[in-house]
Amino acid sequence: MNEKTQQLIKKYFDIILSRKTLIVTFVFIALLGGLAIYYKTPKVYQATSLLIYEKQAVNPSKMSPDIKDRVREIVSTLMQQVTSRSSLEKIIKDFNLYPEMREDVPLEDVIDSMHKVIAISPTKGDIFQVSFSGGDPRKVLRVTNALASKFIEENLRYREDRASETSSYIANELQLSKRSLDKKERAMRDYKLKYYNELPEQREINVARVNTLQVKMQGVQDNIQGLERTKIVLQEQIGQRRQMLQNVSSSLVVPTTGDKTVSGGDPYQKLAQMQSYLDALLVKYKQTHPEVKRIRKSIAGLEAQLSANGNAVAGQGKEGGSISSNRSLLNRDPVLQAAAIQQRDLERNLVKLRVDENALRSQVQKLEEWIAAAPVREAEWSALTRDYVQFKSHYDFLVSQDLQASSIENLEKKQQGSQFKIMDPARLPEKPVKPDFVKIMVLALGLGFALGGGLALGLDLLDSSFKDPLEIEEYLGLSVACSVPYLPLAQEKRISRLKNIGFILYFLTGLAIVAAAFYYLWSRGIVIL
Repeated sequence: MNEKTQQLIKKYFDIILSRKTLIVTFVFIALLGGLAIYYKTPKVYQATSLLIYEKQAVNPSKMSPDIKDRVREIVSTLMQQVTSRSSLEKIIKDFNLYPEMREDVPLEDVIDSMHKVIAISPTKGDIFQVSFSGGDPRKVLRVTNALASKFIEENLRYREDRASETSSYIANELQLSKRSLDKKERAMRDYKLKYYNELPEQREINVARVNTLQVKMQGVQDNIQGLERTKIVLQEQIGQRRQMLQNVSSSLVVPTTGDKTVSGGDPYQKLAQMQSYLDALLVKYKQTHPEVKRIRKSIAGLEAQLSANGNAVAGQGKEGGSISSNRSLLNRDPVLQAAAIQQRDLERNLVKLRVDENALRSQVQKLEEWIAAAPVREAEWSALTRDYVQFKSHYDFLVSQDLQASSIENLEKKQQGSQFKIMDPARLPEKPVKPDFVKIMVLALGLGFALGGGLALGLDLLDSSFKDPLEIEEYLGLSVACSVPYLPLAQEKRISRLKNIGFILYFLTGLAIVAAAFYYLWSRGIVIL
């Protein structure tokens, strides 16, 4: 440190010492002014309540409002609900807040003012704090606790409403999905009932049935052919038997009809030939065939003619008896009778087998139609069931979601879900947060020193006397050979001591005044350290 710096410091120190009364006076005035300002400034108290977000013991599902990423969103939503106009208006009226302001300004402005002094913010983890500031510490305490309780109530109502809305929405979606699924299943059921035998899964069964029926029909056809061959052989045997009997009868008696012979040969032989021809026709044709009808008609006419001739010659002698004996011989032959019975049995069996053949042929035709329709039905069934898997999967998903939503709704109604709980209730604020006493007094002390020191420095600048040899050297440009120190007289020393004593008394008095003012404010609870 050089000599100039030392001289400068000494100069400022001398100025302070010489103007100490002025500086102390400004400091005391500033301190008293700070106390007055603190006393006059309205006090603002703040109460804070800590809330903790406790998660539900039951594992949360995807539909639950208790999702980690959404906790902040839930808190923000609840904060909007707690600080809504209707909620704050009810709190203002219940606790009679801002009575003077409500008389002068609209309620909306009062609510805006209250909204500014409410703070809801997270602190650490799942802990949140609710704060309220006001002039009356007791009201501040009650309002803070009311806001915390409102926060908890809104959270419970919010979660219950969300759970109810989710459950209702899932139930409606499930009902719609069930109707769609039922409609789809009814269409599939009706289609399957209508085209069951034509479906692709029945194709192999139908093919097997066709093969079985074809084998069976082949057996029936073989039986029919065998019976037809037997019938032909039997008819030939009958014809030969009749021919033999007619030859035997003709060798014994030549039939006549009175005075003239029946034209065209023996009518009975002709009748037998026509009968044999009819039997041969029935082997090839049905009963409705024209040739069969014609032969039957000829046989009926010939039998009628023979019957009439028989009645006309009934009284004649030996000739009439010969014709009757010829017919009786044919009718009474046991071989022909047995052959006729066998022929009738063959006819019945043939008719039954043909009926069975037609039935089998109809079944085979129907099965072949089913087999041919299988590819078409497969394409139609694929188109019909293309979106069934999605319908069923969506329905199963909604059933699971509906069960979860019902469980969550029941959980929220019993208040067993995640909820806010008061971790640390608000306490009666003893010290105002505004204004800050220490800050005001420090500012007042600094202001007093600044004013006093500045005024002292200003007065010193106005003083044109020289107080240091260096000032003379700088002013005159000449060096000072020597300087004589100030030697006070005895009377001057006595006056200086009195001044010092007076300053001390003045300082103590001012300090006592400031201390008394501080004690007065502290004793009345205005100043709390």
